Amino acid sequence: MNLIINKKNIFFFIVFLIPFLFFVNLDYNPAVSTLEKYDKFWGADSWRVNEILKKPFTEGVHDRDNIHPFFSLFAGSISRIGSFLKVVDAEFIFYRIFFGTLGVFLFWLLISRLTTYINAFSAVCLLLSTMTVKVWSVIPETFLFSFFILMLVTNLIYKKKTLF
Repeated sequence: MNLIINKKNIFFFIVFLIPFLFFVNLDYNPAVSTLEKYDKFWGADSWRVNEILKKPFTEGVHDRDNIHPFFSLFAGSISRIGSFLKVVDAEFIFYRIFFGTLGVFLFWLLISRLTTYINAFSAVCLLLSTMTVKVWSVIPETFLFSFFILMLVTNLIYKKKTLF
């Protein structure tokens, strides 16, 4: 297998690795006792999100599935990786790592298409240093999933626009 190591591939690896390490090292895994505090303080919907991540398919249809049908399907499926690997109460951690890393990577990919790789990497570092990302990445909320979907759609629109 011929592996081509060039500047572009190195940037892809680094820009994928940095958010991955960022989301892995966020040391907060929400306990059920703290979810109520976050719901009151931040206006989050932690109980519902945590419940969907823990039991996406076993409880039948969730009450918010008619509003956010893909959250239970995709986020719930990804969060179950922890159960398959026999890691206790790791649903939110796997959800956070997967959607956080891919969302930030897609953010970099979009910015790198519009400017240089270094400028796009600087934008990623700036994004990851904000308190918004840090806070909403440790609260069981749909922020990471929404950011991933927005970046995916924006990249697809940009790609289609450049094709024509």
